[in-house]
Amino acid sequence: MGERPKLTEREVLLRRSESTLRDGAARWMRDALTGWADDDYGKVSLSAPQAVELLGKAVLWRTNPALLVPLSAEAEASLFILVERPDLLAPKLRTIGLKQVLGRLDTLLGGLPIDGKQRTRMVETRNGAIHVGTAEQSRYVLIDALTLCGPLLEKLDQAPGWFYGQHESDVDGLLQNNRTEIGHRVAAKQARARLLLKRLQDDMGETEFEEWASNKESGAEYDIDPNDFGGNMYALTRECPECGWEGRLIGSIGVSREVDQEYMQVGEDDFIAVEAQEYFSIDFDPSAFLCNVCKLTLAGHLELSAASLPGARMDIEESDLGYDFDVRAAHERMYGPGDR
Repeated sequence: MGERPKLTEREVLLRRSESTLRDGAARWMRDALTGWADDDYGKVSLSAPQAVELLGKAVLWRTNPALLVPLSAEAEASLFILVERPDLLAPKLRTIGLKQVLGRLDTLLGGLPIDGKQRTRMVETRNGAIHVGTAEQSRYVLIDALTLCGPLLEKLDQAPGWFYGQHESDVDGLLQNNRTEIGHRVAAKQARARLLLKRLQDDMGETEFEEWASNKESGAEYDIDPNDFGGNMYALTRECPECGWEGRLIGSIGVSREVDQEYMQVGEDDFIAVEAQEYFSIDFDPSAFLCNVCKLTLAGHLELSAASLPGARMDIEESDLGYDFDVRAAHERMYGPGDR
């Protein structure tokens, strides 16, 4: 095989500048997704539009660097830089902002997957004209940005996994059109738990982390007290939907007493009931879930269901409540001694 032809100075500058834009966009988007997981709405509002601007510039740059030139008399120097020696590091270079980037992408790509209202919201958020103060507002901006990034990454032949890094699964969830407000809230909680685990694993290393997580899992019975959630509350062991370690499903119980009876004949036509065997039925009404490892916390039936945990009243066995649980004693505490 022959040697690859040496790149010209122009080709080196073109590739380096495109890579700078792409890499910068990836960093900003990962910051935005980290901010979403951390409930840092300001970071989301700053980082997500910035990521779109840089990724959009990378697409325009690959097509022709001159597409980044502002349409103004003051842009003459920038035009000559980008036509003669295209280099983003040139000290006198001035390029277009997010609004112009979106406009030129719209023309270049034959349309964008977000409408004019969404584009305006993103630009005004980027410029500080709109203050993002709630989780819902920041999510709108983030989803719009992610929606735009999809076709831009395709245009640049870049895989989503490279661009989003460890947040790729979060992106899939955010872009689900049918996800409810509860679903988005649970997804944010799971993303926060995932981010915490990643940081712990990076700090500890795999072996130390596994030992630490095992200790936290076994200590959940002592660290998470159902009584902190109210009277007559109990805990079941359930696998955490985020990290896979065992967590605590908190809820209240109901106990009913049943007796199987048989009858004994005491006369020609007389029978008396004889108590044969006593049974207790237990139902469990879940209301919260806590994981002692990744710190995922869910509250209420809807959040539990959204995380694929039991979210409705269900029948359980006495053994599910631990070796020291006495169903008869629980029944008597609820209803008093005697037949009920």
